[in-house]
Amino acid sequence: MKMKQLLFILLTTFWVRTLFAEQVGNDAYLENDVVKIPVLNLGSSQYKLDLQMVPNSNPIQLKVIAAEDITALSPNVSGASIFVDNILTIPFLADSSASYKIELVLLSANPSLVLELKNASTAAWVNRKAISDDAITFANAKTRLVDLPNRAWKNSQDLLAKNDNTLIASGVDLTVLNGPTTQLYFDDNTKAFERAIKLWANFKQPKGYLALFYNLSDKTWAITQFNNPGLIDAPCTPTVCTGGNSGIPTADGLGVGVFGITANDSSDPYRYGPLQIHEYSHAAQCAPWIGKNNNPCIEQQAMSPCWLTEG
Repeated sequence: MKMKQLLFILLTTFWVRTLFAEQVGNDAYLENDVVKIPVLNLGSSQYKLDLQMVPNSNPIQLKVIAAEDITALSPNVSGASIFVDNILTIPFLADSSASYKIELVLLSANPSLVLELKNASTAAWVNRKAISDDAITFANAKTRLVDLPNRAWKNSQDLLAKNDNTLIASGVDLTVLNGPTTQLYFDDNTKAFERAIKLWANFKQPKGYLALFYNLSDKTWAITQFNNPGLIDAPCTPTVCTGGNSGIPTADGLGVGVFGITANDSSDPYRYGPLQIHEYSHAAQCAPWIGKNNNPCIEQQAMSPCWLTEG
């Protein structure tokens, strides 16, 4: 394909608001007229960048409108964009029908960073696919709210099926304990946690997970199992223990979940598996920060919005 044709297609791609590429690993993707670069490798540092097209520019120019230093997160740089000798190379950028390798040359750094298209060539689709026109994206999520629950459910079930038989390989040492006077209304807690571990099989997870189930009378017992009164008290009021709380409250990466038990909750279907999976997920969310803090969840919560953490 001739350079002129590539430039025309690229220009058109930037302006098509409904076309997105699935972010596979560190592939760049499009949101309206903004190129989203998940990881830019710059020597020993890594950044997350947003580049917006400069209207009516010819050749095409892009301005950096957002930059975040993500070096501390130790991102995987395989397939990442790179910046060397004033050239920013994006190995893979695609819409639903075509894919490109893009090279941008630094045009100016003051008052803002502006890059200009230097070269565009077709890029091979290897283990990649474009999001279908029916995809739910950040751009159309508000108009697709009614579709979100079923889509999230289907995606999670597909992931569980894909991760089948990966529990042993996860390496999570699971321990589930019940208070001495606590009468459980659900007997498959271990199975629910194993399902949660399988859901997160391809992600970093806590080295182990301790789940404590207890009623109000067994709070003292719970403290003998994990000496953290604040955490043990988390699912309790002065009169009853109900609900759950979970995370990684240890520097060595042990996840701990506490679950209050009362007969009044026995009619709630959420307590029969979903709660256990939800709470374990909080520990998995914190796992990438093991070693960064005596409580890795502090690091995770500092950079994650509540809707993402609790979603």
